[in-house]
Amino acid sequence: MQTNSPPDPSSSDPAISARQVLLAASQHDLPSLQELLKTHSASVQDPETGSTPLHAAIAGADRKQQTTTNGDVETDGEGGEEDERPAETVKLLLLNGAIWNDLDGNDETPGCLALRLGVRRLYDLLVDAGVRAEILLSRLEGYERIQDDDDDGQEEGGGGVTETM
Repeated sequence: MQTNSPPDPSSSDPAISARQVLLAASQHDLPSLQELLKTHSASVQDPETGSTPLHAAIAGADRKQQTTTNGDVETDGEGGEEDERPAETVKLLLLNGAIWNDLDGNDETPGCLALRLGVRRLYDLLVDAGVRAEILLSRLEGYERIQDDDDDGQEEGGGGVTETM
């Protein structure tokens, strides 16, 4: 489903900008979302519900594709093909800085929402993103910045970090 009007990336009203990103995410409108993400954050939140674009993309996932308890995708028999747009939307948002564990107004992360709605494929994408983020953070915590003797704030030489493990 496409939005009725093209996104206006020049919109200066933050509430309107957030709603444009949320709408494009919920409709899995990848061309509009890609354009919006050039000038808007992938981590905006609806001021009323606290929903993020990841929440919107998951909530808008095709209800015809629910996951069974053993992880298989069920379809309603119409076409039988799995729609890739929800997964591509989630991937695009994550690549553009969407926060995988942001809470909405119901204190649900996007992963909680995906699990509750039975959209296992999107849940797995979010778990993978969370694992990658935690591994990266744990690796970064093993480094400490070396203080430079120069007062001019410019770094010289080897990049200014050492591993402390």
